[in-house]
Amino acid sequence: MSSEEFEKLHEIYKSLFEELKLLPEKALRSQGEERKRLVRTFDERKGEAEEVLQGMDEELRSAPSAFRNMMSTKLRMYNRDLGKLQRDMKTSDSGSSAQAGVGSHPGIYSSENQQSVSVCWLVIC
Repeated sequence: MSSEEFEKLHEIYKSLFEELKLLPEKALRSQGEERKRLVRTFDERKGEAEEVLQGMDEELRSAPSAFRNMMSTKLRMYNRDLGKLQRDMKTSDSGSSAQAGVGSHPGIYSSENQQSVSVCWLVIC
């Protein structure tokens, strides 16, 4: 592969990410079938973005070291950003069900639950 291929993949990723970052907010404001459709769309686009990042990673393996170091840092940031969007989507998912009256307990991916799990690991529950 070439750096031209890397740049193509980079543009595809940026486009996917721009679409992905709008979906958690939309899902939070939606209900029922519309919300389910948004969650499915998010999962599909996230999978596509992960595949693009894998392609970029493979491309970097044959790149010169100066370019590789700089871009592998970007790839780590992109993976982190995708993870954050995934958490945001899960938070909007649990937030919607709480708003709909399904329950007042935080979702399994909510920040309150993540904090209690962290404390639990520190204390070794």
